Amino acid sequence: MLLAGGAHMPTSADLQAIRAAIDEDPTQIKRVIEAPEFRKYFGEISGERLKSAPQGYALDHPQIDLLRLSNSQLCISSAMRECWRRILSTTLCRSSQP
Repeated sequence: MLLAGGAHMPTSADLQAIRAAIDEDPTQIKRVIEAPEFRKYFGEISGERLKSAPQGYALDHPQIDLLRLSNSQLCISSAMRECWRRILSTTLCRSSQP
């Protein structure tokens, strides 16, 4: 089982909106993805990245690493995997009882 979240195969319009939001005010997303608790459970944002800057953005843009993402995902860490395994096994066991 994989527990993940992100923007998998966003439409062009969605990707433009994501990039515009990052460009306009990166503080919210950076505060979340750089938080120690977030990193503990999810690690780094991964996904497909453009080889160069997206159209309309300079290669030296301060948020170029985030802007270059074309697909992004966050996968749950091993610490959370064990937690979810316990939760799911308990829930599944309860739901299978008459």
